[in-house]
Amino acid sequence: MHVGVLQFSPSFEPFPLLPDIQSYSPSTVDIGADPAELQYWVDLLRLQIPTVVEKAAASEQAREAGWQHSAAQRRAASFGRTLDHHLRSLRANPRAYGSLGLADLFELREECLREFGFRDVYASDKAREHAAALEALPDLLTQLDARPVHERLLALVQGALAANIFDWGAQACVDLYQNATILEMYRTACTQLSCRPWLVDDLAELAR
Repeated sequence: MHVGVLQFSPSFEPFPLLPDIQSYSPSTVDIGADPAELQYWVDLLRLQIPTVVEKAAASEQAREAGWQHSAAQRRAASFGRTLDHHLRSLRANPRAYGSLGLADLFELREECLREFGFRDVYASDKAREHAAALEALPDLLTQLDARPVHERLLALVQGALAANIFDWGAQACVDLYQNATILEMYRTACTQLSCRPWLVDDLAELAR
């Protein structure tokens, strides 16, 4: 399990409750074995490169000025070229880096960012989202309190699932983020969750 992949100081630690750490793989699908799937995700990440390059350069702007910020822009551009090279290599040879899960593909992007000194290109986004979420929290808690007791746990679980729409910047989420408030995004995500029963659905046991 990757712990801290997108955090400030990433590290790789095994999850202590795994029954067999050696055989565990976080990837359920090897996208390298499916040409159409691989093409979709590689093309998507390549499409997002200009946006990530822009965010990478901007993330240094607060603490660098003048020629130093220009250096950050050059590093960001180098990151973009390097990631594009890796993605092109995967298109040409899906087994260039061995078995390839979706998490591995996104981790490749994070490794490229770290290679050029960008530890958290989304720091300003996180700060803005955190402030907006705190403003929206009282209303959400009021809505939860108004629900019957037996519905609250389901609402909490659905809220946790909906919050994960921000992970890794899926294109639909990126588009939504640019055109909606965080509360609107949350509510939209809640309406788009899969209906129960989920693939793994232990809610009834959790509610006991």
